[in-house]
Amino acid sequence: MNMNRMGSWVVGALGVIALLVAPVWLTNSPYLMHLAITSFFYAILASSWSLLAGYAGQFSFGHMAFMAIGAYSAALMGYYVRFTTAATNLCRELSLGGIWIVLLNPQGVTQTNTPNCLEMAKTTMPVGTIIMQPPVWAGLL
Repeated sequence: MNMNRMGSWVVGALGVIALLVAPVWLTNSPYLMHLAITSFFYAILASSWSLLAGYAGQFSFGHMAFMAIGAYSAALMGYYVRFTTAATNLCRELSLGGIWIVLLNPQGVTQTNTPNCLEMAKTTMPVGTIIMQPPVWAGLL
């Protein structure tokens, strides 16, 4: 491995460590936490726009409209209804490492022979789309 590639690995590793340690210092300052959340929010939005317009060549603001509607409704629910995100904390915690135990059938951990969630979704998705589409003659009766 040459020195240039090793330097990029070191910078990447330091960036990951900084992102893992950042919440410890950001929780003391609401402004810095808001700034970090907003910057990551716009980074995700920019990457989705780059994927859609750059690689696919499509010009669409549809995904931004759905994102804005979801963010606005979440803010309204949090402010007026005092809706909390405590119900989604389990999903957030599982995404840090335990997600594979939930989605995939772990070998040696459990003794179940049930299919995993991903295989079940792949097999039932076409059936759901067929059932949801009404036949053409349904409106004629």
